[in-house]
Amino acid sequence: MEIYSKQKAVEWLESREFRAENYAHARSYRIPADSGRKSALARLLVRELMDGSGGESLFWIDEYGIWPSSEMPSIFQGYRASLGERRPLSESECHLFDEHDSEKIECLVALVLYFAWGALLVNAFADAAVRISHDEVFTLYAKTQERLAPFEQAIREFDLSPL
Repeated sequence: MEIYSKQKAVEWLESREFRAENYAHARSYRIPADSGRKSALARLLVRELMDGSGGESLFWIDEYGIWPSSEMPSIFQGYRASLGERRPLSESECHLFDEHDSEKIECLVALVLYFAWGALLVNAFADAAVRISHDEVFTLYAKTQERLAPFEQAIREFDLSPL
């Protein structure tokens, strides 16, 4: 995994022609309140997104500091320090990763869910994405219904209903 500034995230997205209008299919869900379910959801989102994509994917934490009472920055900074990252989040929001980094990204996604932050998760093909909102909603995006279907099935098994 490599960690970069916001500018690298923008460049990565532009190189894949990432635009919201490219995603014809989307479903939004409420993030569960229970921390155990948030952990499980983090694993589910990363695994479903990475399924078969290989290559470099993006995790960009772009909303934080909105609900300070929900945050524990020391936990986040400590975890990132264990990854070798010492810069503040404001200087290093973009995480580029591959399938070998899945567990690390699952942990970062879980922290985003716990802290009511916002983030964007996009796979290497940019054919699917997950938008996590600081308002405790996440949205699955896919270019085709066939790409969205496995997400929807996994979410149904997770017992969440679309908003």
